[in-house]
Amino acid sequence: MAETIDEYDQFVDEAEKYLIDFTDKTAILDTTVSSVAWAVQEGTATIANEALTSDVAEAWITTPTAGCVLIKATATMADSKTTDIKYFKITVAQPAC
Repeated sequence: MAETIDEYDQFVDEAEKYLIDFTDKTAILDTTVSSVAWAVQEGTATIANEALTSDVAEAWITTPTAGCVLIKATATMADSKTTDIKYFKITVAQPAC
C-alpha cells in the first residue's frame, strides 16, 4: 500500500531544515537506521548538512527556483538489507507583491 507524500512550501533561495522520523518503522522491525541517503528526484534543490540521530534524519534543503521539488530519503536499517523510503514534495514560490 502506497503511503501519502507530505507536502511543504518554501520560497525561492530559502533554506529549510527537514526532519524524517523513522522510529515507527524501526520499532516494528526491532532495529535501527544505519544510514539515510537523500536525493532530489524532480526539480532543483540542494541538500546539505545531512545528519542521523536516534533514527531521525535531518537535512537542510535550499530551493533556487520556483516550481515543484520531489525529495526522496532512503533509510537503510542496521541489517544492511532492509530499507524504508520516504518521499516529500516542496512547492517553491517566488515572493511577489
